[in-house]
Amino acid sequence: MIKVCEWLKSSGFQLQSSNFHEKSVTGLTLLSYETGSGLKDLGIKLKEDREKLKKKIKELKNQNKERKDLLKKDNQKKLSQIISMSLRK
Repeated sequence: MIKVCEWLKSSGFQLQSSNFHEKSVTGLTLLSYETGSGLKDLGIKLKEDREKLKKKIKELKNQNKERKDLLKKDNQKKLSQIISMSLRK
């Protein structure tokens, strides 16, 4: 929750971060708000603010996907190297 609040503050939503903390919004939960439903209940009253936050959440989700893809490729490469080394023995 602390990371979510820090992210919200860095994204320009410092006033609303306390609402997210009170509702125990985790990173995983935050990503589920990409569609915008429920943001009004979390104190994001203005439509333009909800649109801005939805865009930020989508960017965050894409960053996480890219990070996971890179890790997956790196793990596959390491596994391939391990298999190659064990086959040489």
